Formats: sequence, C-alpha cells, structure tokens
Amino acid sequence: MFSKETQIMRRISAQQWILKLATCLSVLLLSASHAAWAQIGAGSLTFSIDNYTVMNGYNDGGTAAAITLGTQLTGRVGVNGVTGNSGTTTVTCYANGSQIFSWSTSTNGSATFPWKPTATGTYALYCSGTWQGTYANGTVYTPTINVPVT
Repeated sequence: MFSKETQIMRRISAQQWILKLATCLSVLLLSASHAAWAQIGAGSLTFSIDNYTVMNGYNDGGTAAAITLGTQLTGRVGVNGVTGNSGTTTVTCYANGSQIFSWSTSTNGSATFPWKPTATGTYALYCSGTWQGTYANGTVYTPTINVPVT
C-alpha cells in the first residue's frame, strides 16, 4: 500500500496532468477554430475599375481618374482560394453603399460587369467576398476606389 503522502502526491500530479492536458486541448481547439480564418487570408478578392485595381489586404484604395457623366465603365472582380473549399464564394460590389453587382462561384475565377454613374460627384466603390465552405468561411472587403464623375 502507498503511504498517505504518496497518495496525496499522486492526486496532485494527476490534477496537474489533467490541467496540462486541458491547456493543450484548448490550444489545439483554438488553433483548429482559426484554421478557417487563416484560409480566408490565403484567398484573395481583387477589384478593378477604370484602370485602378485594389485587393483585400494589400493596398489602401485611392482615387481613379475622373470620368464624364454618362461614361460606362467595366468593373472586374476576381477570387482565389475558392477551388477545393467545397462551397461557394459570393462577391458583391457597391457604389456609395448601393449594390451594383453580385456573382457566386464554386471555383477560382473572375467576372466583369458594366457600371455607369447616374449623377456627378465622387462614387466610393468597393467589393466584398464571402466564403462558405469546408475550410474557409468569412467575409473580406477590398479597399475603396473613389471615382470622380464630372
């Protein structure tokens, strides 16, 4: 039989072991829950209009060249990090907060769309990409492209 002191030490050691195990499991669970977030960072959303291009996480946006009212521009969006996610990525683009384009895809790719401003002023254009799938879930935004219209 073990002495009372040995039994107490074994209980303390068991409690410490359980605490260490719980800590390790917590770290693993946190790591696993953030894996999808890291995958979003590996994916990308690109938006270009009027020869000005922005990409989520890589630049700060800016101001495109001024255009004349009535000029139609062609916007282009591209997504990567979609193929192999077993889901869909939806891209939505906005001008001054109003939706001007939406597109869904289950593979990497790009799409174009026409945009014509309706009044003079400066339009703030940006796009969002929402990943829904096995490995990546979440939304990213491109920086804003300001388009002056005269």
